[in-house]
Amino acid sequence: MKEFKVEYLILMDDAGSFCDGKTTFNKLLQVNSDIKISNNKLTYKKNFDVGYNLISGEVENKGQRFFQITLNAQCEAEKLDVFVELIRDVKQIIQKSGGKPEILIDDVSSYYSQESYPLIHRIENKMRKLITNFMLRKIGTSWLKDSSPETFKQAVEKSKRKDAPQSNAVYKVDFIHLADFLFKPYSVHNVKNLFDKLDEAVSLEELDLEKIKEFIPKSNWQRYFSEIVDCDDTFLDKRWRQLYDLRCLIAHNAIVNKRDYEDIRKIVDEINVSLDKAIKDIDKISVPADDKEVVAESVMSNINLLYGEFIRSWKYLDSLVFKLSKNLNMHIKRRSLSDGTMRNYAVPRHALYRELTKSSILPRNLLEKLMYLQDFRNRLMHAEEIYADSEIERNTFLVHECTVQVHRIYEKFSQRRAIVDIDENMPETMEGIIRVGRVLIENDEEVEDRQDLVDNTEFHSINELISFISSQTGIPESNVEISH
Repeated sequence: MKEFKVEYLILMDDAGSFCDGKTTFNKLLQVNSDIKISNNKLTYKKNFDVGYNLISGEVENKGQRFFQITLNAQCEAEKLDVFVELIRDVKQIIQKSGGKPEILIDDVSSYYSQESYPLIHRIENKMRKLITNFMLRKIGTSWLKDSSPETFKQAVEKSKRKDAPQSNAVYKVDFIHLADFLFKPYSVHNVKNLFDKLDEAVSLEELDLEKIKEFIPKSNWQRYFSEIVDCDDTFLDKRWRQLYDLRCLIAHNAIVNKRDYEDIRKIVDEINVSLDKAIKDIDKISVPADDKEVVAESVMSNINLLYGEFIRSWKYLDSLVFKLSKNLNMHIKRRSLSDGTMRNYAVPRHALYRELTKSSILPRNLLEKLMYLQDFRNRLMHAEEIYADSEIERNTFLVHECTVQVHRIYEKFSQRRAIVDIDENMPETMEGIIRVGRVLIENDEEVEDRQDLVDNTEFHSINELISFISSQTGIPESNVEISH
């Protein structure tokens, strides 16, 4: 049996408030028929008992009253879902009554953080083990010696792990940059040489296609590991960055729930299979002598400044929002030109964020964060002022929070489907005109009948109808099914 304590401090306005003391507050909670309070015990759904304590008082000279509520659960981890459900119900009751609960203690979040961190720690060290094995056994020891090039020394010095006791430079690299060692594409040739070849050529016959292809940037994973591990580098890179966003929640003491923990377990398991295979078969890898210096240089260059971490994180978040809008066909609009022709134009980012919020796809609090981060990104890139490391780190963490949120929204909307019945009762005089007869929205195991979309709106093609349904429901056009 484990003890889980959750404590909230709640403020409520005195004026017009139903809650003027402990008795009325307890009555408010018991509006939910699943909640029964007796002295210092709260019973939820008849058979789940938790310790209950309530402190109440007035906020001096503010016309407000505070309620400090403590819930203590003695249960096995398997029963934690019931406790979480109780907490959610309590918060919903309070919020609907105008209260603003602030977390003081959350042992549930602490539990999932403690369960998650060892998983991240082990996979992080396994990644470092793979990189160290690869660099030492295939590239050689020279790149790790104290006589490393000055650029590499400076890069390590700027790392937040620069004071780590390990002599191995790989262990002085921050978590997010580990992925760059293996997954960041680079060219083994100077691109300027490619331009020179093209400039010197008089005809296409003079160009060697295979030689030109050598200039295509590839990651170390593509070059050396793809033949021994059946896994795409973009698959691993994406999951490593998702894991980084979740890791930041733990590192910054943010709220970590069961969904976060399950996501961490799933991602770690997916990465683990490929890393184990790569470590096991690393002796099968052969690095040509001419490539060794290039590989070492690419590794050295992939430890970046703090602002670089923010920009990379922001670009990924921005691309995720754009991908969401593109799936919903909201990324472009048509504009009428002076000559009467129509032309598509890309919706600016700030307008795109607002459109997604207006369509109830992004919550308003996320819109405000995205607008702030976009503004900070612009100021960081174009202004001459210097920002403190703490401010950049704080905003980088905010990016990770938003990324986790947007990623879940994207998953949610990519799974929804719309089934549209065509109105078969159209008069013959309206041949060629299409109207909606019925729209059903499938979301997980729920089906919603959208009667509000069934009106006399006329469409001249199925594609036009699909585009309309997508824009009104937030469902990707590819998930809109026409039922005949």
